[in-house]
Amino acid sequence: MYVFVTAIAVALFLTVSLKFLHVFHLITWNPISFLKNVTYMEWSTFEKWFVLFLILSVAAVILYFISVTILGKSPLVFSLILGIIISVAIEWEVLNLSLKWSSVKEISIPFVVIVLIALRFVAETAQYNTQTVKENKAVKN
Repeated sequence: MYVFVTAIAVALFLTVSLKFLHVFHLITWNPISFLKNVTYMEWSTFEKWFVLFLILSVAAVILYFISVTILGKSPLVFSLILGIIISVAIEWEVLNLSLKWSSVKEISIPFVVIVLIALRFVAETAQYNTQTVKENKAVKN
């Protein structure tokens, strides 16, 4: 149950944050532009953002289970490394950046920060729930 609540909270945070970044032109790309390639349906703007919300929810569940299995003592290191890799990879793919050092300037710092915040939340929640389950098992024994 807590996995889905965490996923919904993270997906809602990311969806609202991406909308905020897009409205105030802090990112140069449109977060829902990937649905333009789907031609068998006509999407309203709300439906596009809802589909993005669902995709982010599924991604949050997957990241939760990855962080439960991989996570050691420090969720900070896990979320920093994975967050930077994910956010830079998304920006690199969306903006079609070259492999030159000058293209690093094109990466949106607010986008990276929002992804880091979301991954930190997922990693901390996974660690907390894992410790709680272990403590409950120890108390029962």
